[in-house]
Amino acid sequence: MNKFILPIACFLFLTCLSQEKTNNELDSDNQSKLIHKAFELFPVNTEIAFGFIHNGQVTYSGFVKNSNELEPIKNEQSVFEIGSISKVFTSTILANAILEEKVKIKESVNEHLNFKVHNDYEFSMMQLANHTSGLPRMPGNFIFNSSDPSNPFKDYGEKALREFLELYIKLPDKRNVKYEYSNLGAGLLGYALTNIYDKGYEALLLEKVFKKYEMFNSTTKAEKLTSLLVQGLDNKGKPTSNWDLNILVGAGGVLSNVEDMSKFILAQFNNANKELLLTRKETYSINDDMAIGLGWHIKKESNTKRLVWHNGATGGYRSCMVLDIENKNGIVILSNVSGFHESGGKIDKLAFDLLKIGD
Repeated sequence: MNKFILPIACFLFLTCLSQEKTNNELDSDNQSKLIHKAFELFPVNTEIAFGFIHNGQVTYSGFVKNSNELEPIKNEQSVFEIGSISKVFTSTILANAILEEKVKIKESVNEHLNFKVHNDYEFSMMQLANHTSGLPRMPGNFIFNSSDPSNPFKDYGEKALREFLELYIKLPDKRNVKYEYSNLGAGLLGYALTNIYDKGYEALLLEKVFKKYEMFNSTTKAEKLTSLLVQGLDNKGKPTSNWDLNILVGAGGVLSNVEDMSKFILAQFNNANKELLLTRKETYSINDDMAIGLGWHIKKESNTKRLVWHNGATGGYRSCMVLDIENKNGIVILSNVSGFHESGGKIDKLAFDLLKIGD
């Protein structure tokens, strides 16, 4: 039995047994407890989908909260917004461009913009992908409460991005290279890549990522997935709009399911995928515990063990993906827990804890 199978019914049954449990049963018991505990914090109609990879093998589990009970549900093909995990896909497109010799990793992005950046500030491709560009988290002319507060990015288009970078951006004359997480930087990278290839971001995803790894239900177009799409919930558990990331789509605009995301994890274990190998190569050490590649964060578990990961959050969804490349283990969690929910960060902790149990 795969160590990652997580039936809640099994958990309830196992607690009634007095006989000695096997290691697999203990794993299932502990995993179920963690999931049950996490759901206590979230509202009714919360749905979570799990994709577990153990030694290169995939299993799925899913649950929905009805009143105070958890109901197992088959939802590996159900689609959620993945938020900032999208940055990994943007960096994968960049890695393709590097291997195809369309750009160099330390090449200035300014060469691929059709306007001049204020004060001649320059940012390399690598700096945009690893958050060391010095750019702020969001552009200063972004107003979160736009005409539709539940879909705040939809009015922020190319004109606004260009205006901010041409007229308003202010950075110190001498920038110390340091990590500063930037949705603006990742969005700008996605925009530059569309100029490099002369193709839209959705088309680049299809060509460089989704078709190659057979991710058939992944897209940036929510309207294409109406029948599969899980309703997002706001921080009070009420239905909320999907987000249209507009020009910043490369920072967080992808929708996917755990079936597709598990295929992407499996692809990471094949070093023949040179572009994926490149995204996981460390480019900057944040501190003693964390580094970053291109898009991926790298958690230093010990002197030798590394976990690569990313999380994501939008107004109606929360996600996390963690990989243990050496042992071919991984986990992806997609949910309709709001990124603004006060306990939303528990999704990240749950992912790391479940992966640890599965080791």
